[in-house]
Amino acid sequence: MRRLITLALLLLPTVLVAGWVGAIVTEREQLPVHRIALVGVDPRDLLRGHYLVARLDLTPALGQAAPAPPPRPGARGEDAMPMVPPFPGLPPCACLEDNPADPLRPIARPLRSCAPEDLRQCPRPLREPGRVFQLYVPEERAAALEAMIRDRSATVTTGVRFTGTGAVLLDGVEVVAR
Repeated sequence: MRRLITLALLLLPTVLVAGWVGAIVTEREQLPVHRIALVGVDPRDLLRGHYLVARLDLTPALGQAAPAPPPRPGARGEDAMPMVPPFPGLPPCACLEDNPADPLRPIARPLRSCAPEDLRQCPRPLREPGRVFQLYVPEERAAALEAMIRDRSATVTTGVRFTGTGAVLLDGVEVVAR
């Protein structure tokens, strides 16, 4: 009997943690996935090992500063610059809205603040819209993916799940031919 109680006490934390993880995974899987285009941050170093270093390609709202134009293909030296420099004056939190002109590049409207009550007012809130993400890319796809981003022959997208707190969950990398 004593061994049975000891075994039950040892298994209880494992069962609780497994249940908690299962609940989190189930909750996240129920969030809708939105496809959003990615832009490289630095054309000289798009891939770091197996990771693509990129940002969400967002359209600034009217009245917001637009990003500088991307570099010319093949630009070197002084002409080479990050693909998309940080937005000047980008708000700390934004609400992403559908963009009828380009469904893969939603409009980022500034939120009044990053307070939870302001984030709840938006169906797709995003903290730090200019944040840089590292996405895993299998080695066999890495070189081809980097070439497509550099010569802009395709649009690279990721699935984004909005948690409602301003955080996002990224869901793989896909390539959409232009």
